[in-house]
Amino acid sequence: MDPSLSADARVQDLLSRMSLEEKVRQMDLYRGEHFKTGSAFSPGKTAKAIDSLGVGAIHDIYPPTAGMIDSLQKFVIAHNRWRIPAMIMCEMLHGYSGKGATTFPMNIGLGATWDRELMKKVGRAIGSEARAHGVDYGFGPVLGLGREPRWGRIAETFGEDTYLDGEIGTAMIQGMEGDSLSSDRSIVAGPKHFAAYSEPQAGANCSPVLLGKRTVLQDFLPVFKKVIDNGNALGVMCAYSELDGIPCAANKWLLTDVLRNEWNFKGLVISDLGAVRYLQSSTMLLNRPKMPYTRRYQQASICSSTITPTSCGKTPLSSW
Repeated sequence: MDPSLSADARVQDLLSRMSLEEKVRQMDLYRGEHFKTGSAFSPGKTAKAIDSLGVGAIHDIYPPTAGMIDSLQKFVIAHNRWRIPAMIMCEMLHGYSGKGATTFPMNIGLGATWDRELMKKVGRAIGSEARAHGVDYGFGPVLGLGREPRWGRIAETFGEDTYLDGEIGTAMIQGMEGDSLSSDRSIVAGPKHFAAYSEPQAGANCSPVLLGKRTVLQDFLPVFKKVIDNGNALGVMCAYSELDGIPCAANKWLLTDVLRNEWNFKGLVISDLGAVRYLQSSTMLLNRPKMPYTRRYQQASICSSTITPTSCGKTPLSSW
């Protein structure tokens, strides 16, 4: 690969050389526990987990120091033929979740400040502490509207108001990502959960969301659009839940028509932990884990950085 070419040209060249198995592996996330023993990097466990295909991302590893991640990355790079490092992803709900990091008030309290500049400082602290530990990507902030008091995670929201959540969320993400990701104090922010996850039926976490398109478009989606347009959010996490009958992790209207085509989002979309598996185990969208997936109304590719409509086969309605 010619280093004098543009980044886009090099990416296309790399993709043309990679096998299907290697591409799929780059789209997967692995639990941090498979790469360490206690808090120390484990070469043996890592070799067993990733073999020679590499790994796209590792989540919730919470290294004690950046040195642990340096050792992990050297191993990952040396054990895949394209020398691609892993993306390290961790929770950033109201602070980097690693040991010894700053814990800020829950988001419901942060939202009550109505203070954009303070939220930028909070975001900057989160990004700095995470990056100092070798973390690249933060799961957060939560951008759901806190309108369902029975939902046990309502304290994770900034509040019930679309404008407030958009402004506070934008400021925090600006702080987390900084002026450039080349900075040693910046990370990619991955706001969640896309979309309308915070108003499940009966307040039960992960339950179906039944709101209607008008409410989703008017109240819930503008928060995400604002942080993408004004905060330059480079990540988005799609929700576990169904939105008006269609699981968010396989929702072409949400992930492709709106996010990619209307909003022109160019960043990374990831599924909430296990959401793709739940297409088979919970929503019964698939009959088996590796089956080409479909929906009565649509086909959509799942959670890649270049989501496009696809036709992957059809499941007879009699099998539902």
